[in-house]
Amino acid sequence: MSAFLYLQMNGAGLWGDYYTKQIALLIDQGKPGDEFHLDVGKAVSIAQKNGVSDVVNLFVFSNENNEVCARLSPSGKSCVSYFNDVKVIGVKTEFGVPNTVLSFRLEKNG
Repeated sequence: MSAFLYLQMNGAGLWGDYYTKQIALLIDQGKPGDEFHLDVGKAVSIAQKNGVSDVVNLFVFSNENNEVCARLSPSGKSCVSYFNDVKVIGVKTEFGVPNTVLSFRLEKNG
């Protein structure tokens, strides 16, 4: 119970939900060929404060389940489904100053 409260207090759950919902919304509104570049510096900062060692893979896309997940703490993740019938490809995170950018493209499914 105390771990849950700690993660909620430092924002991991809230920010994980925020990022996954916003990304799913972009995917649902997108079309094949669209490319996205999102500033995810806040997510990386929260994950590092929580001891997440694999910050390169904070965001994971499942084309089979039409789902995006964010892991901003070692003990939990936030996942949201999207409804658009597209594939998410070319996912990469570029670390820089001042911005850390998550990039991906949409491709026709099938």
